[in-house]
Amino acid sequence: MAILITRQQYSLTTHALVLFASLLAGCGGPKKLPKDETFYKQSLNATHQHQLSEALRLIDAAIARKPLPHYRAYKATLLYQQHSYQASIELFEQLLQNTSTPLAMRGDIMNNYACALNQMGQHEEAQHLWQQLTTQNDYLTPEVAWFNLGMRAVETREWTLAIQCFNRAILMVPDYVDALFYRATAQKELGQYSKSIASLRTLLSIVPSHAEARRVLAEAMRAARI
Repeated sequence: MAILITRQQYSLTTHALVLFASLLAGCGGPKKLPKDETFYKQSLNATHQHQLSEALRLIDAAIARKPLPHYRAYKATLLYQQHSYQASIELFEQLLQNTSTPLAMRGDIMNNYACALNQMGQHEEAQHLWQQLTTQNDYLTPEVAWFNLGMRAVETREWTLAIQCFNRAILMVPDYVDALFYRATAQKELGQYSKSIASLRTLLSIVPSHAEARRVLAEAMRAARI
């Protein structure tokens, strides 16, 4: 199962990553997990507590016992989060080249691989991968690819293109908070203040505590002289 960091935590990130997590709970009462699953579960908990070094140590322990593809994909994503982009890229490439990597996991691996490539300055290759994911039938979250294409357009200040990409993401997932926020930002940059205000009000109806959205809303309202 892929957990979308950006859409669930509505943090202001550069690009949307996915974390790879398995459903560890089963039917009935508590049961003793195999050692590798125990380390994996502990790694997930450490990540949620923002203890990335400890999470990496624990996932290495899980991989040492059983090098499952989702363990290795999780490690590659942790390496990305620690800004070890080259090591992350190498591990993602190994997973994509490995025929035993499940088809259902490949799309999420490609997305995170593209994020790492983008960080290393390989922008065209990253964009190509995200474009491919927007039409890949076995990729279950194409809105993430559209969001990342929008973020790349934000980086290059191509505001109209960014809005188009965020619109595609929002059309698929209307409560995609980060897409709403960055669409509003792009709209404000183009002087589309009424549209920016509408986007931000939609966002705040979903997450009233979004402080950055409130700040941008105040700026847009001042610019629009409301």
